Formats: sequence, C-alpha cells, structure tokens
Amino acid sequence: IEWLAYHHLVLPLRHLVVAIDPDSLTSPEPILNRWDDSDLEIVVWNDEDYLKQDHIVTRMGRKIQAIESGNSTELGELHLERQRVFISKCSAYHKEKDRSWVLLIDSDEYMVYNHIHDMDPQLHPPNPLRKDLPEIGEKTMMDYMNENEKGPWHESDCIGFVRILFGARDVSEKELAKAGSISDFNSQHFDTLRYFQHDVLGAPSHNGHYKSMWNVAELKKSSIKPSKINSIHRPTFSDCQDDVREMNSPGAYQRSLFRIHHYLGSWDAYNTRIDSRRDRFIFDVKGNVSYGTNYDAQPWLKHFIRLVGNTKAQELLAGSGEIRGGKNRDDR
Repeated sequence: IEWLAYHHLVLPLRHLVVAIDPDSLTSPEPILNRWDDSDLEIVVWNDEDYLKQDHIVTRMGRKIQAIESGNSTELGELHLERQRVFISKCSAYHKEKDRSWVLLIDSDEYMVYNHIHDMDPQLHPPNPLRKDLPEIGEKTMMDYMNENEKGPWHESDCIGFVRILFGARDVSEKELAKAGSISDFNSQHFDTLRYFQHDVLGAPSHNGHYKSMWNVAELKKSSIKPSKINSIHRPTFSDCQDDVREMNSPGAYQRSLFRIHHYLGSWDAYNTRIDSRRDRFIFDVKGNVSYGTNYDAQPWLKHFIRLVGNTKAQELLAGSGEIRGGKNRDDR
C-alpha cells in the first residue's frame, strides 16, 4: 500500500507488473484495484503468464522434494530461478510497450535522492550534483533525470544504486516530532514515517548488494532472455558494468545520486514473508542497526496528499501497516 503511493509520487510509477507468488495466502488485487481510475497501469501475472508449463511442473516436483527433505538451499535457488525469469519477461514486456527505464526493487525498498549528510563516508568527496538534489516529492526522479545532462543515465543503460538498511528500532517521541506528522495518518502504519535508524553508509555490512534500473528501450532483446539474466542486483553482466562488491564501497555511495532505502519493518511484517533466509535471530541483528538517523524519505506523504487530495489519499492508503494472513510473499 505504502510502496505504491510512494513510488507513484516519487518516480513517478506509471506501469507496474506484479507476479503473484503461488504460495501466497492472500491476494494483493483488492489493494491494486484501488488504482483502477488512476494513471497507474497495473498488470497482474500468475506463474502461467510468464513461466513455461513444463517449467512449472518441474519446479513443483523440486519444491515438494526440497520441503520434504528440509533443503533450504534448494528452496532459495527455486526462488531465484523464478525471479530471474520474471525479470526477463517483465523487462521484455515493457520493451514491447515502448517504455524506457524499469526499476528492479522489492516491495520493502524505496528509492530516494542521495542527499549529502554529516554521516556520509569521508574518504571520498561527494558527487557535486548531490549538493542540489530536490526534496522527495518536489520533483519526480524522471523529471530530474530528463533535466540533468550530467547524470550517469546518459552514459549507461543500466545504473546501480547503493542500498541502505533501516532497522526496526522505534525512535523517541522527540525524533518523531522532528520527522513531522500529518493529521488523519498514523505514522506508526508507514515504514518510511516510523523507522529512521540505519546501518553504516557506504559499507556492505547489513545493507546488502545494490539494486538497479535499466533502460529497456536501448537493450537488445537477446540480452534480456532468461538465460542471460544474472540477478536482481546486477541483471546482466553485459549491460550492467558496475561490480557488485565495488557498489558497496564509500566511493560508490558518494557518487550515487539516488539510493535505495531497505526497510526491515516490524517483526510481524517481516515474519509474514516466505523466505528460508529469515528468522528471529537475523531480524534481531538487523533490527538493531543504529549507525545514524535519516529523514530523507519522510516528506513524501505531504506531497502525495497535495497531489491526490486528502480523501483520495486516505482511500489509497487505508490498511497500510496491517498484517494480512500468515506467511506471504508477493514479488514485484
């Protein structure tokens, strides 16, 4: 709910493909249907819409065997295989529709401008363009890219962004007051308005690998076939030249004009996702990161309300933060 509204404003998100996980106990369609009368086009795919039938049958056999044997490695690989095919088919779909930039991030990740802060890595100077970045909501990222002739999007058709983990520590009332609040909306129901403490900037730590966006209009069809896709972090080796390890460095952080905020969220939200890599120990370790605080994403809600109106905003954001069903994961 929050992710859709945020990126509709900030990017602006206008075309979205959602792949439904067959293990999901709930459907996102009632939430997606709220956008039917908007300028956001949403396409929902089931496995049959982008996976070959023999692939689906083979996957089911491998999955049953992995569950019965407790093989979490195999379950993880099945997830990654499905993700790679989805990236390929989704990118090809947008290319066929004559679209350009496609952002490859998860539903707990939010793209923000990489403003300069005191806690930035000091070993490297910041990109001079970072000094004049707009506030979230003041200018869409696509408008910024179109107006900025010196951005890396003019040099490459695939751009990587540093990723920063935000933990699960609730901030004090004083810090919440500093972040600001808006009547009619409970900040506790929005990750971007509730969690502000993050991990070390410009270091691998718990931040994980970078995420990417690429201009599918400029990519060859042959380069986005399923067999060519590497991962969601670095979609292909041929089109995405940035090294995954280098993109976790202080220098990469200082160069980047955008960054990805990765929100761990509450334990209840974290625990609803089907992922063998998730457990309470991992959550507690990641949830307690507290290198510093950052409020760069926070202004989005006031700008979203101005864009669609208070009544429409309440309608689109109703139920944000509520936990639905049990274990559940939707890939976006």
